[in-house]
Amino acid sequence: MFKHSLAILALTTLPAMAADVVSSHEVRFDQVSFTCGEMNQAGKVVRFIRSDPGAKYIQEVQPAADDPLAKSWDITYRIICEGGYQQPITAHSGSKGSVR
Repeated sequence: MFKHSLAILALTTLPAMAADVVSSHEVRFDQVSFTCGEMNQAGKVVRFIRSDPGAKYIQEVQPAADDPLAKSWDITYRIICEGGYQQPITAHSGSKGSVR
């Protein structure tokens, strides 16, 4: 069991170590901090989003262009990393369903 856990840890850690961060910036929404940027992964520059605490529904590395999730990932990246970086999003309490 211990060897199996180490093998899984190694498989998930190696791709992160092999990638070199080209640029990054931090965006903060309430209690969540996002690190957004670009990294060199196997000779190709790809974008990434890392969150703290981890957001289990956001894929960390930009999917390939032919991946069915590529368009939604791109939209998520633009909202969090580009829009949030330029102007932080804040929600205010008010009438039901309103966000200002």
